Amino acid sequence: DDPGNGLDAGQHGGEAGHPAPLWTAADRVGPQMVYDFGEAAHVSLDVLGPLLCARAADHGLDTRHACDELHIPLHHDMDALWGHEIAMTMGYCFVGARRCMAAAQVSSDQWRERVPASNEIQFDDVVHVVVIPNFAEPVETLARTLDTLAAQAHSQQLVVVLAMEARDKKAHLTASTLTARYGSYFMHLLYSIHTVTEGEVGGKSSNENWAMRCAKTRLVDELGYDPSHIVVTTCDADTYFHPSHFSYLTYKFCSDESRYLRFWQGCTCFYPNVHDVPMLCGVRYTLLSVGFLGQLCNPFAYSLPFAVYSLSLNLALEASYWDPAVIPEDWHMYLRCFYATRGNVGVNPIYLPVGCECVVDDTPWTSLKACYQQSKR
Repeated sequence: DDPGNGLDAGQHGGEAGHPAPLWTAADRVGPQMVYDFGEAAHVSLDVLGPLLCARAADHGLDTRHACDELHIPLHHDMDALWGHEIAMTMGYCFVGARRCMAAAQVSSDQWRERVPASNEIQFDDVVHVVVIPNFAEPVETLARTLDTLAAQAHSQQLVVVLAMEARDKKAHLTASTLTARYGSYFMHLLYSIHTVTEGEVGGKSSNENWAMRCAKTRLVDELGYDPSHIVVTTCDADTYFHPSHFSYLTYKFCSDESRYLRFWQGCTCFYPNVHDVPMLCGVRYTLLSVGFLGQLCNPFAYSLPFAVYSLSLNLALEASYWDPAVIPEDWHMYLRCFYATRGNVGVNPIYLPVGCECVVDDTPWTSLKACYQQSKR
């Protein structure tokens, strides 16, 4: 009965006490995922094979032999291939910008009205669980993220989970402070305390894995929420959401018949503090933002979730949650879901900006080094 490993509710946003039950390390990791890949293996090879061969070419390896072994058509002129990719990304970046401007003109109530009255799941049925993994983050950094969540038109449909780490000595204090300040804005404001155990790697993925298991226990097992109506969004501690983001996401979830086989991805951009980093880093973050927008709306590109994304709780359960043995979890979680659904999962765009802060350190030189480490990771 150790609250340090359970889920504590906020003073305003949820019921107090009752820590979530403790799991062993094996329970936390979940059952080992063993699949008969079947057709999904061929699909993944078609998608990932050319990327692997292109990476092999970058390192001077014999891609011809590798592609022949995998029966993958080899692009003989890699310069032409990458030139084509750049041109497509640039063109669709303008398309994406126009779609973002159009979506920004739609109000939250208009998104709600677009859900037909005869729909299987109504707008008000949807519950959003927003998981914010963090470690030793200043209170005000997390507060800026919570400000954008509290500004959502339908914030009472949000359950916010502050995913704290036990190795952060101020975790309880930070979570309690934010719970008291923001608890009344949401359906629930909860926080979990994650202890890294054997077989886990400390980082975002293991923290999300623990936080969502705790949240599912509280919301579904104890409070009786319908898991088929829950959408999970994972974000960083320094994320800025558009005021209509979750209304748009609710509409997309309600209107998609394949909602349990979908990821939803906003237009990630690194503009909130781009002027606070060295110019070289600013160029990198700007190109990442522009390139990501172009890829997201390109129908010929194979989209993958990045940093801030959403999926149904049903899909997360089918994939046995996040992998606690890795750090970068977005593509990894997608592939877990990909194989769990035998290749039927996909990514749909949310044409609204999602702001993420650039990495900033004490000096320009250390900021440059931190930017490099982030890129390498």
